[in-house]
Amino acid sequence: MLIAAGLSMPSAVPSQEVFLILTESQDSPRESSPNTVASHQLAIQRLSERSHASLQDVEQMYLVELSRLESHARIKQYLPLLASRRVRELLRHAQGGSSGRSLPYPDGHCHG
Repeated sequence: MLIAAGLSMPSAVPSQEVFLILTESQDSPRESSPNTVASHQLAIQRLSERSHASLQDVEQMYLVELSRLESHARIKQYLPLLASRRVRELLRHAQGGSSGRSLPYPDGHCHG
C-alpha cells in the first residue's frame, strides 16, 4: 500500500516519485491538497489500466503533459482531466497503428 497525503491507495498506483513531483509542482497550498494529488494518481492508474500500458510509461507521459499544461493553466482544478485526455490520445495514437509500435515518451521522443 502507498500512503499519500493521508490517503491509503492500492499498491498498483503511481510511484512515490510521482507523488513527490505532483506535490512539489503545485503553486499554492490549495492545489497541493490531498484531493488534487489523489486525482492525478487515480488518473494515471486508470489510464494505465484502460490502455494496458505500463504504469511507468503512463506516469512519464502524464507528468510531461501535466508540466506542459501547468505552465499555461489559470484554473488548475481541470489539470487531471486535461492531462488525462492528452495522454489517452497519445496512447491511442501509439497503439492504434501497429502492435509493435512503441509509446511516445519512454524513449524520450515525440514530446511535440
